[in-house]
Amino acid sequence: MTDLSVAPVPQEKDFGTAVNDFDNDDVAKAKLSAHGRAGYAAIEQEHTIPEDGERKTTTKLEYWSFCLFNWGATGVGFGNYGGALQQDLLESAFPSGYLNWGGSRTSTNSYILDINGITFAVQLAVLLITGPYADYGRWRPWILISWTVIGVAASFAFLDFTEPSKWQLASGFYVLGNLVMNAQSAFYFAAFPQVVRDLPQLQESERQVLEGTKTPEEHAELESMERSKMSNWSYVFSGLGSTVSIALAYAIAYGVGYSTDHQLWRFYSITTAYFGGIMIVTCLPWFIFDQRRPGQKLPDNTSWLTVGPKGVWQAAKNVVHLKHTLLYILAYFCLNDANSTSGTQVQILQNNAIEFNPIVYNGLYIVVYGATGLGILIQIWIQKKFRISAKTMFVCNAVPGVLISLWGMIGNWTNAIGFHHTWEFWLYQAWDGGASAAYQAYSTTLMAEVAPAPKMYIFFALFNAVGKTSGFIGPFISSAIIDDAHGNTNAGFYFTFALTLVGIILLLCVNVDQAKADCIDCPVGFVA
Repeated sequence: MTDLSVAPVPQEKDFGTAVNDFDNDDVAKAKLSAHGRAGYAAIEQEHTIPEDGERKTTTKLEYWSFCLFNWGATGVGFGNYGGALQQDLLESAFPSGYLNWGGSRTSTNSYILDINGITFAVQLAVLLITGPYADYGRWRPWILISWTVIGVAASFAFLDFTEPSKWQLASGFYVLGNLVMNAQSAFYFAAFPQVVRDLPQLQESERQVLEGTKTPEEHAELESMERSKMSNWSYVFSGLGSTVSIALAYAIAYGVGYSTDHQLWRFYSITTAYFGGIMIVTCLPWFIFDQRRPGQKLPDNTSWLTVGPKGVWQAAKNVVHLKHTLLYILAYFCLNDANSTSGTQVQILQNNAIEFNPIVYNGLYIVVYGATGLGILIQIWIQKKFRISAKTMFVCNAVPGVLISLWGMIGNWTNAIGFHHTWEFWLYQAWDGGASAAYQAYSTTLMAEVAPAPKMYIFFALFNAVGKTSGFIGPFISSAIIDDAHGNTNAGFYFTFALTLVGIILLLCVNVDQAKADCIDCPVGFVA
């Protein structure tokens, strides 16, 4: 029997033949380390996917247009400016700070958290319904284009929301806008593992492993580093690009004015629409240079009407057999819940503290996105210099969230600190942007490493759906805590502090190499 880690396989063998030879060679497998088996498992999965077309090599234009896309898909328009507008219109419509909502009298801050919860609940349903269709045929690019078109249209709709009487419309389009951003993000990042896999250097590395001139360990490390690099670069474009966009938004503030309530509403509505224009400019190159990589062939005895529900069922049924994949999804559930909920609470406190001043608002987000872009560049260098794994980098980006919730908790006991003063929000934005700069990048990279390759898209949809599930549970729980504390928004940080700690503990228990091995040992229900 041949040991592929030391002896070359004849070059005329194609990928599929070499993979099958190795898969039937128990002696060769036994000689590999856990990390080596993980590397070979990844290659083996990728070459057992029944694709509906030929493999395409990633081009430089495709690579960089993918990274550029994340500039426009960041969600700054809906998430920040659209969110501020709906909060300001709501508080102007209900100056008492309370409104009738859900059959009871609720504070405006609790209502905003409830709206975020509803947003995430809708996203959960939409992602589970549409996610599986991206695994098959050539649907994925068209689904992404459709969400982008809806997002641009919704951005321009905000131009009409300049009166408190339209607070309900603002809330509705805020929900739609955030649904679009997260659905767009799900299908955008679901493409990235395949784009990375088709890089020339990774295709060559695969061939070298199968020919016996490179070890699976070396390939696994190269693939992980390339995934991290591409994911990080997309967020560099997102962070620094958003910084430029927000800086240009100062012209809107000075052009429209911001001394009266009506001028403030006009500023936030125009700026939200402005980011819709940014979306067009930055997303279009990807739609042009994307090579429309094919998905899998439709399984036998399955129609386009049933493949979606079947895909969700198969993923949910089999994920319990993938212990470390499931463990990572649970860890992400907790971390994302804590991160999104604490972020919403800080934004509510921040908007009230700065009284929606657009000059200060722009400055705060220039700080956070500028710090994010620079922070990721530093982390790219650190990871490359010290060869740090994606998991370790993600843990380092998750830990700072503990201090954010702790700081908010302290605000329950004293007014000296705890998000009561404007200077704290400058500090928060710098800390959140810099210390957790690559949080999203590494969470995405790690999902790509532990998900089964034949069902990468549905698992990314499941990954995002889990994130959105946590995103609607957290706000509802925090909303109840805040109402019980008589409208004290800081009380919600008790929940996010505890949940962040649970998420980090679960993340530390994830074994990435074992996850990759589990994916190839449990293929039933994924390929067909």
